[in-house]
Amino acid sequence: MTQQSDSGPFSSHGIEIVPVRGKTALLVIDMQYLDAHPVHGVGRIARETGYEQRMSYYFDQMPQVIANIQRVLEAGRGAGVEVIHTMIAAQTHDFRDAGRALRVRGLLTHSSSKEAQIIEELSPMGDEIVLPKTSSSIFNSTAIDQILRNLGVECLILSGVVTDHCVELSARDASDRGYDVLVVSDGCATFTERLQRSALRRMDIGTMRVKTTEEVVDLIMALSPDRP
Repeated sequence: MTQQSDSGPFSSHGIEIVPVRGKTALLVIDMQYLDAHPVHGVGRIARETGYEQRMSYYFDQMPQVIANIQRVLEAGRGAGVEVIHTMIAAQTHDFRDAGRALRVRGLLTHSSSKEAQIIEELSPMGDEIVLPKTSSSIFNSTAIDQILRNLGVECLILSGVVTDHCVELSARDASDRGYDVLVVSDGCATFTERLQRSALRRMDIGTMRVKTTEEVVDLIMALSPDRP
């Protein structure tokens, strides 16, 4: 359900998104050892190549981002909201099935590797859906659109990494396909504060809105079957 908004950036070109019970899903994007853990993946590569300092802002944000996603997941699971995780993972050992953009950026890992796994703090529970992808946007290399329509989902709540790549591209593709999109502003991270701010500003328009963890948790709690 949507209501006209008269506050916030780009308000004249946006709507206020109100998630609906039974039609909302949480999408946790690429919170895996490849790119969300300082010891593995890009963190290890940065350390080995002398770029550790350039990654310090990103990994300094990660503990709080993880804690915020945990809060959103706890609320969503308690309210019976569908949870979907994505991870960058190729099915071939030479990564020939991976998108060129990921190959150029060195974001490659095999589906059987440690780096492909979701970090322990955010491990999927029960039969939560986990989708390996070989593109930045989840919509470009998986069947997520069909899955969401099968589930009857109309609103997506997004968190994860990185804000100005996989999160933003997934948000835009979802919006283009007719979904309402909420992005958890402090539940995602990128490499500099400037990139974070500009990406969030770009996503706070049209059928995409940006809200804090606190605001998103309040919206999710209202979906609980125990609430009137």
